[in-house]
Amino acid sequence: MKSKILYCSILLFLVSTVLLTATDNSVSLSIIRTMAESRDPNQKLEAVHSLENMIAKGMMSSEDGDGVLSILTFLACEGIVNISIDSFHIDNDHSQVRNEAVRVLGETDHPGAVESLVTVILNEPITYVLSTAVTSCGQLGMGNKKMNAAFYLILTGKKEAYISDALVYNTLLAIKQIMKVDDSLMISSILRDGVIHVADTESGFIRKTRQLAEEILADK
Repeated sequence: MKSKILYCSILLFLVSTVLLTATDNSVSLSIIRTMAESRDPNQKLEAVHSLENMIAKGMMSSEDGDGVLSILTFLACEGIVNISIDSFHIDNDHSQVRNEAVRVLGETDHPGAVESLVTVILNEPITYVLSTAVTSCGQLGMGNKKMNAAFYLILTGKKEAYISDALVYNTLLAIKQIMKVDDSLMISSILRDGVIHVADTESGFIRKTRQLAEEILADK
């Protein structure tokens, strides 16, 4: 146990030192990946926050982008796609880690982040993580056919985790935000059908949510 604590402490010291002083980001990413692959959820969270610091400080070159995306995607999908079983139980199901990784994916400006977020939306069972995922999609300001289909599933409540006024409202906010960048978004018939479903007075959504759907339809 003492050796494990010492190992983790050394990792924390190394990554802090590297992020502050090293010019070779490949070394930083190698250390962060080791932390991400740790079984300790605190180490995983530290990995996410280290990546966020790299992005915020402009320390991420275009060559580093794929590495950053790979680590964040790994952490965003842990316990739902990347599953580790120990004694017949999933031992890497850490929703807080996934939520933080999903949040930071929205800060990457990487086109591949949309695909990662769609994977989360299709597999995540916890509503608050889903809500962060759609918010990150909106923050990225990018869309594609897979995202449109994933949003449709949320708007029409195709899974139990999707049945939430707050989640649907945040999904509509994301659509509205993406439309500011891509005004062709609502050309997608499947996405438009989802928004129409929410706007219907018989849909069961609260008035605030229905009104936002109506605003989106009115914009296009």
